[in-house]
Amino acid sequence: MLSRLVLQRVSLRAFAPNVGVAAGMRSVLVARQHLVRSFLTTAQVSEPVAKDSESTKAKSKAKATTTKKATTTKKAATKKTAATKKAAGKTKATAKKAKAKSKVSTDPNARLKAPLMSMKLLKADKPPTRAATAYSLFIREKYVTGAKVNTHDEFLARAKEVGVQWKQLSDEAKKPYYDKEKELREEYHKKLAEWQEKTNPRIVAAYKKQRRAARRQRNQELHGDRPPRPTPPFIRFTMDVRSQVELPSGLNHREAVSLQSKTIGEKWRALSDQERERYKTQYKDAMEVYRQENPTA
Repeated sequence: MLSRLVLQRVSLRAFAPNVGVAAGMRSVLVARQHLVRSFLTTAQVSEPVAKDSESTKAKSKAKATTTKKATTTKKAATKKTAATKKAAGKTKATAKKAKAKSKVSTDPNARLKAPLMSMKLLKADKPPTRAATAYSLFIREKYVTGAKVNTHDEFLARAKEVGVQWKQLSDEAKKPYYDKEKELREEYHKKLAEWQEKTNPRIVAAYKKQRRAARRQRNQELHGDRPPRPTPPFIRFTMDVRSQVELPSGLNHREAVSLQSKTIGEKWRALSDQERERYKTQYKDAMEVYRQENPTA
């Protein structure tokens, strides 16, 4: 009995260190099981792997931020380049326009080569203003001395009133206005002759052609297909006496027309009231017939 107890004690002491070794080996095996897996075991996710995932996310986020910054910088650079190109193009266009303008301005005769209808006429190219007639001088005087006209109806009423006053004037009362008209007409013809002499012939021709075209355009806009109105008294008188006016030889066309118009005007003013009234009555009767045939005109 005693020998059995001794044997058990000895065996326990002998195997006591081996128990620690076995426990250590088991822990090593368990640790290796976490690190090494077979095809039959499930993958174990350890803490270091999670840390690597967070690091990857941080790197991806940093990369995305860097890419975004690079894209923004690229867009800004693109906009800046586009603005620079636009400014350069604008500067180039301005320089080209200035160059073309300077090229035109250095050649004063360039516009004279254009067709007459499209030739650009300057203010200095136009002839002097026509002289005012005796009646227009009378109207101007009455409008200046009379009350101010504010509406179209007031203007028509004033024009009718002034027309009645002019008809009521005697020849003696009208004489100062006709004298002033004669003075202004002589001055006008003098300035017109100077203009025709000093102005380039192509400019004169262009002015006349454009003026005639503008007059036709205005008549078309005002009257359209409406039949022509009766001839006014003075125009009818001009048609009657034009062939009776004798002109001296050696005059050019402009001088002949100017002298003929001047002579006809003097003949018209020399008519008696009865003779002048005959032309006015003819015109009045023709206008009544015209209005009856063209009520909407």
